[in-house]
Amino acid sequence: MKYKTEGAGQKKFIVGKFLNYKMVDSKSVMSQVQEMQLILHDLHAKCMEMSESSGIIHQTTTPYSPQYNDVAERKNRTLKKMMNDLLINSGLPDNLWGEAILSANHILNKIPHKQNDRTPYELWTCHKSAYKYLKVWGCLAKVEVPKPKQVKIGPKKFDGIFIGYVNNSCAYRFLVHKSDILSIYEGTTIESRNAVFFENVFPRKEGKNKERNEIQSDEGSNENEKSEPSCNKISIEVVDDETRRSKRARIEKILGPTSFLMC
Repeated sequence: MKYKTEGAGQKKFIVGKFLNYKMVDSKSVMSQVQEMQLILHDLHAKCMEMSESSGIIHQTTTPYSPQYNDVAERKNRTLKKMMNDLLINSGLPDNLWGEAILSANHILNKIPHKQNDRTPYELWTCHKSAYKYLKVWGCLAKVEVPKPKQVKIGPKKFDGIFIGYVNNSCAYRFLVHKSDILSIYEGTTIESRNAVFFENVFPRKEGKNKERNEIQSDEGSNENEKSEPSCNKISIEVVDDETRRSKRARIEKILGPTSFLMC
């Protein structure tokens, strides 16, 4: 369908996007916010007019004053603390902080609030949360190789590290730890549902502990090597002291009788 002017087509497109945003309630909150941000970024004034016509009041806070939004600040503080604890407990590198903070947010949405004893997930979907699928972040998992990548003779699983949950899916996200499959490279991420979890095993943390023990043993051996020459030196000095002693028999000297006195 063609429009006589460019503005008419533009308005039609914006109205369609806004109605889609308003009517689709099954979408996740974050996806709606991102789409709304894109619309506001492209055509801010026209969206404000549509918001006012729909009864939406656009309120803004003071620039550069995050302390006024105490709820968001407290939430960010909690997420940062959980992210730090997940990285330390698993031994994974700091560049996976994004995966850690997404997993922490996923867990917080499943925890009941102390005021109403209901989870954010339950308030949004009107369904109670399930907890059986939750796993320990950073643990070892034996992940099944996807059917198209399997070979008749060869391994059917590889070692992965659990790093999060897939949005809008029941699958998990894994970091490939060890793989003997040519098409699956170590250090890459893969999404799969078929996996066996070992929630008490943290391969990256065990590797760091092993390296730390090796370094400490090397430092201890170096200190022992440095201390050995000093002991030899002391023994040599003792031997030298014994050899310097004279073994000649001492003879008493007789000067003769004293026949005169000196005044």
